[in-house]
Amino acid sequence: MTSLRASNVVVVSLFVGLPSQRLTEALSWSESSYRMAPYPTREEIRGFAASLATDDKSPFFNRVSTNVDWEVMGTHPAAGRFKTLDEWKAGALGVVQKTLKDQIQLELVNVIGGGDEEWAVIELEANAVCKNGKKAMAIKQFDV
Repeated sequence: MTSLRASNVVVVSLFVGLPSQRLTEALSWSESSYRMAPYPTREEIRGFAASLATDDKSPFFNRVSTNVDWEVMGTHPAAGRFKTLDEWKAGALGVVQKTLKDQIQLELVNVIGGGDEEWAVIELEANAVCKNGKKAMAIKQFDV
């Protein structure tokens, strides 16, 4: 008999009459293959971060705490420390958006962390055109 823990559920299996190869395969399954990740996985993060490339960014922003502590590094007009999501949207995002012809579209480049990690960073790329006709490009990273 073997016992595998799956989150808070214990799965118990009794192997009777299994060929030895199947029994060996069954017993080699690890506990981690049955455990759910305690935090959003990279795939889940990719799913809601993909909305940043659309006009409806709410699937991403609905996952951000309203009391986020967000720091935008640099000496440019969008730089600063923002204590809420609304402050960040009005401050950093608002400053950037005022200079662009169209709403900023962010493309997901990479996700680091998530799953078993309580932290994650998403790397985003933004390609946009400013109101003056010049091309603007930025790469951003967000801790989620």
